[in-house]
Amino acid sequence: NFIVGQVQHIVEPVENLRIIYGADVMLTRPNTQGTINGENEDSDNISEYGVYAQAQYQLSEKWKFIAATRADYHNFVKKVFMSPRAAIVYKPVESQTLRLTYNRSFSSPTSNNVNLDILQISDAFGFNGSSGLSPILGSNTLNTDVRVYGNRNGYNYSYGAGGLPQFRSVFAGLANNPAGNNTTYFNYNDTAFNRTAWTVALLGFSQSDAVPLNVKQALGPLIGFGSLTGAGEAISHMIKAVDLTSGGFTGPILDPKNVKDLGKLVNSPNQTIELGWNGVISEKFLVSVDLWGSKITDFVSPLTVITPNIFLDAASVTAYLKPIVDANIANLTGAQLTTLNTYFGTTTNEQLSQAVANLYGNVASQVPFGTVSPTQARGNEVILTYGNFGDITLWGTDVGVTYFVSPNARIGATYSFVNKDEFESEGIQIALNAPQHKFNINGSYSFKKAGVDLGARVRWQDGFPVNSGVYVGNVEDIWTVDANVMYSFWFAKTFKIGVNASNLLNNKKAQFVGTPQIGRLVLGRIQYSF
Repeated sequence: NFIVGQVQHIVEPVENLRIIYGADVMLTRPNTQGTINGENEDSDNISEYGVYAQAQYQLSEKWKFIAATRADYHNFVKKVFMSPRAAIVYKPVESQTLRLTYNRSFSSPTSNNVNLDILQISDAFGFNGSSGLSPILGSNTLNTDVRVYGNRNGYNYSYGAGGLPQFRSVFAGLANNPAGNNTTYFNYNDTAFNRTAWTVALLGFSQSDAVPLNVKQALGPLIGFGSLTGAGEAISHMIKAVDLTSGGFTGPILDPKNVKDLGKLVNSPNQTIELGWNGVISEKFLVSVDLWGSKITDFVSPLTVITPNIFLDAASVTAYLKPIVDANIANLTGAQLTTLNTYFGTTTNEQLSQAVANLYGNVASQVPFGTVSPTQARGNEVILTYGNFGDITLWGTDVGVTYFVSPNARIGATYSFVNKDEFESEGIQIALNAPQHKFNINGSYSFKKAGVDLGARVRWQDGFPVNSGVYVGNVEDIWTVDANVMYSFWFAKTFKIGVNASNLLNNKKAQFVGTPQIGRLVLGRIQYSF
């Protein structure tokens, strides 16, 4: 439910001064029955209150000055936000206007921004369904879930030695730490945890089908399950975040020192300066030109992964294993040595030793053992949420021309341009989610005696990137033809019927990632004016 109320009053206390002031309220009352707002269902009401005032003063016949301000309060932001505005308008002649405006507006957090609580994926890494881990799972439930949260109070991480982030793990309660659970925190590069992680990697590998059985049997004497029992300190960690586009850990290795607490969402201010002119030329052309520039601060990001995952570092695993393999390679039988050299394509013991160390280093580095989860998380879950990430600056122009062919006919065109459709701020890729170029040609004709008005429009917009939560991709360029007809009854000119047709030629295309293709849409309209 969305409830809106407004009260407004206008006074003219002195000549040439006009004052408008008022107040408004917007009440958003979601009712998702737990399907969208989850555990936030009983505390998801949003209340926004505002007051405003605007003064317009006619300086002279040609000059007019406007100043305004408003104050708004959002119950989740919990701060009063001020939005000033000023404009100077110059009319050199009656048919032309030049204006310069400054405006500070804002976007407040939406219901989704602060209230989302949705389980996106259960057991995202498939540990519970992995037969390779069955020897150590027992009755443990090893879910690493992906969950989408709103950001109403911010997220705080737990930090350990050296200020590095701590992590939680689905393997916390296994053999080396039977008292642990999925809310237990481990230090980055934790020695004891590495022994558990190494056991998981080896057992998972030993039970998998990725390598032929005879090869795994030959590898056994080279490694052994207990080789890291007293040397967990030799293995270091690395962290990577899930890439929402690929669905895997395809992004770069992250610096753990860059993991920082995420503040609660705040309003996102937009400061805009606009220079505009419109006028009539030769009594036939109506022209408007607007140039604008905007700076948006505390930009609200799309849904972003804020919980990178912990992996064993491949290079340190390989470096530790190499001398162990070197020492054990002499224990292989001739048949085992032949099997391994054939599988790895090696010819010397040194080559084979390096290949085996590389293999196990790669195996260990592919398993997401832990998650850098904030204290607000329910466990070691991967979290997607919103944040205020940095500032963006953009500028653009809007141009419109209308030609009056006759008193009954006119044609026109409009064009809009914005300089960027994608930005990067604080390492976050931000999409404008709108095209850089939009263009349309339109025309209309009025048969006054018959009471019939006809109109048509051709619209085009170029393709653009989309990054909105899990909806990531590109929208193709789109062109459509629209038409409309309106009939006024001869006996009652205030009574009209009409038909509007959008996308008349049924050019089916999705206008946003994740939405269906929309074809022709025909709407009927009945209008009565009194």
